[in-house]
Amino acid sequence: MPYQPCSRRGGRRAVLSISALLAALAMLAGGTASARADGIFVADCNFSHRASDDPIVMHGEPGMFHSHDFFGNAATNAFSTFRSLRRHAGNCLPAADRSAYWAPTLYRNGRAVKPIQVQVYYQDFFRYGRVLPFPAGLRVVAGSPSATKPQRGIVRWTCRDDHGAGSPTIPACGDKPVTLRVSFPDCWDGRRLDSPDHQSHMAYNDADGKELGPQRCPASHPVVVPALQLNVVYPIHDGAGVKLASGSVLSAHADFFNGWQPSALQKRVDDVLNGGKACDDFLGCTTISAPNTEPVVARPQARLTDRFY
Repeated sequence: MPYQPCSRRGGRRAVLSISALLAALAMLAGGTASARADGIFVADCNFSHRASDDPIVMHGEPGMFHSHDFFGNAATNAFSTFRSLRRHAGNCLPAADRSAYWAPTLYRNGRAVKPIQVQVYYQDFFRYGRVLPFPAGLRVVAGSPSATKPQRGIVRWTCRDDHGAGSPTIPACGDKPVTLRVSFPDCWDGRRLDSPDHQSHMAYNDADGKELGPQRCPASHPVVVPALQLNVVYPIHDGAGVKLASGSVLSAHADFFNGWQPSALQKRVDDVLNGGKACDDFLGCTTISAPNTEPVVARPQARLTDRFY
């Protein structure tokens, strides 16, 4: 039985069945659902605002970066901290997610294009070890704004509802909107909330999704955290006349500043990712595997290094 569609802030979400959702998520993971513990939950967010700020790369320096489209927390600016994010509500569902997500502004023929849908997948497929939540205030950039070549395994462009391999450039989608998908690293060093390049405190798992079966985090980044994917849907149908604020479409990237209520994120990770479920606040939950009985591979240090604060 399909779940009924929900109406939110004037927008209408397409009817999806749980079986269709799981089929899409299995394709996203690179195969059919495995027998071991797998899980995913979705944060449904909206476009919030646009600004030439970047609270990770150019913290405390407003207007000093290329234009970004911000999703989730409406208070995100150049001075944002974990505490400031927690003081202001976001537009994501679940409401406990007050994180800031952003990507470079997309232009078509010189005019900024406003995204029509934003979804953030928190997932665990085909990896070894029990998943731990992101630490409060974690910050990370996925992809490179200076890229001039395909960023394989990190950035891909697809048509909406296409969870396949995608393309490094924007495909022709007919009557379907274009979607940008950016995958974040899924292993953490357990010591730092950020790093000078905003990436080296995180790493992708050793197999990087290329193999089925358990994939392990590298010894340098042993803490297994949710595999995050930001999906931004635009009301365009091909790449004609399109560029990003950072350059060509090959320069696509995305940023994540964790503003979750820690206890709420812990519960989601335990109940869903380690519980073998697929959950969406619009569609509900369904069980897709047995619970995760694998051990915690590594735990974070008691005192974490925070570069800025």
